Amino acid sequence: MLGNLFRVDLRRAVCSRVFLLTVAVMVFVELLCAGPVLFTLEFAVTDILDNLFAGTGSSEILLMVLPLFPGALLYARDVQERSVNFWLVRAKAETYMAAKFLAACVSALLALAVSFTVLTFILLAMGHGLGRTIPYGGEGSIYGYLQLLYEGNVAGYLILYTLDRGLSAAMMAGCAVFLSAIYPNPYFAACGPVCIFYLVLRAFSGATQELLSPHTWMSGTYQLFSSGWLAFLCKAGVALLVCGVYGALSVWIMGRRWRHG
Repeated sequence: MLGNLFRVDLRRAVCSRVFLLTVAVMVFVELLCAGPVLFTLEFAVTDILDNLFAGTGSSEILLMVLPLFPGALLYARDVQERSVNFWLVRAKAETYMAAKFLAACVSALLALAVSFTVLTFILLAMGHGLGRTIPYGGEGSIYGYLQLLYEGNVAGYLILYTLDRGLSAAMMAGCAVFLSAIYPNPYFAACGPVCIFYLVLRAFSGATQELLSPHTWMSGTYQLFSSGWLAFLCKAGVALLVCGVYGALSVWIMGRRWRHG
């Protein structure tokens, strides 16, 4: 039953005008953030993607707000449309919420990935190269995903970097579902994750370790490892932990609400 509900919710999120509009707006924002670099053809696609979130303030829009619209607000919309009972007579409340949560996370990741893919093709059509080897400045001077570029693995860099950003969007989508489980209002669910992020960022403002830095969780990349694959595994572990906590709380709140009317 969980698989069937998940497929239905994912189809509602991805095969929709909201998803297409979200991707279009994300690509537009990405092009704006790239700025004058768009017309400087010596910059490769990998250069532009790597600097897309550097000092532009775009992370709040691209990672914390826009990816929420396709799937993270489905439960709040169901409540507003009074269609929750239609699903709950066919499945347990916990199963219903688990499907909503998984669909929200996956749709947010897909929205970010599709927008990056579209941006890549636009840059290639404009004459930008796909990627270039970063000059090697000495042993141990290149960390994380940049190590993949140094090794000439441009495809690996693009895939892991895109998935890394997609996992950031998935964590925010999970937070939005959790908030909608508490108070099922689309506006509250859409704005709440950004507020929680800044509260957590403030609480961990003194953290010096990358693993404890909310900024690195969301808009940074892990430089702790000399391997890009290890950096991605670290990000995936953080995302799995955060989404697991949000998901478990969302399912528990939904089950409790249904049992107590």
